[in-house]
Amino acid sequence: MAGFPEDYEICASELINLWIVEGFFKHLDESKSSEEEGEDCLEDFVKRSLVLVANRKFDGKIKSFSLHDIVREFCIRQGAKEKEKNILLKTYTLSLVTDFVWSRRMVKMTTNIKKLGICYSKEKFDLDSRYRLNNLKYLCRLEKLKLEMNGDFSFRELLLEFELDMRGGFSLRGLNFPLQLRKLTLSGWRLSWSDMTTIGSLPSLQVLKLRNFACYGTHWETTEGEFRELRLLLIEQSNLRYWGTEASHFPRLERLILHQCDLNLIPSNIGDIPTLKLIEVDDMPRDLLASAKSIEEKRRNSGNDSFQVRVKRS
Repeated sequence: MAGFPEDYEICASELINLWIVEGFFKHLDESKSSEEEGEDCLEDFVKRSLVLVANRKFDGKIKSFSLHDIVREFCIRQGAKEKEKNILLKTYTLSLVTDFVWSRRMVKMTTNIKKLGICYSKEKFDLDSRYRLNNLKYLCRLEKLKLEMNGDFSFRELLLEFELDMRGGFSLRGLNFPLQLRKLTLSGWRLSWSDMTTIGSLPSLQVLKLRNFACYGTHWETTEGEFRELRLLLIEQSNLRYWGTEASHFPRLERLILHQCDLNLIPSNIGDIPTLKLIEVDDMPRDLLASAKSIEEKRRNSGNDSFQVRVKRS
């Protein structure tokens, strides 16, 4: 806590997120989340007169607080002793955390992180809000990123809402990813196909998983020079119907997985990708499965017996 300026009003959720990153909570009480353990810890500090409550939320939980001068001085002294053992700066993995705020301060304190998972609630989220996801681009060592959008809605409800109110969508415009990112999972997000250009331009991206997402328009046209290193592409629960692409647009693709999609046909030139080893599809719709089998037959006729079509039963 010594990292905060003197007389600074500290956001409780920001400090709790820092504690979670540092692994302070061991879930001794399995009925409580890490966030709830952090809230209990803060309340304990208040009872011990170590911190001063500045604001509380409508439900009575601490929203912000400040430190007693004596407590801050103690933290500074202890911080100096532990400077070389700073756990936060040595953190490499941060599992799925909820409603994480990526302030510049937080980015500076997690510079070594390589694997990151964040979950946001549909009800609270706004891309341009206090969550500051645009600052993710400063995580210069981040290789694996998972962004989840949770809410009480089905994929079809999400798609309908998306079509009715584009302005309220969770578009990726304005969100820049670290260039060294190798694995990206987006779950529950609303996209436009133009956003895929941002993703496709990531020079090191090898794995892309798109789950439960709705897109503006149903036609995806890829372009030359994108997805140069992509090995695995998964599209699950999507309104994608038409896919225009060339084998040269995915020159290193090895696995293509399509589940619960509205896609009519897999482009036949996907079969011309020399590195492709597997296509996995549902057994319905039949036209999609038939196009996958056609690619398989073409590969077998060319002498490539290692290629496989895997069928997932509905």
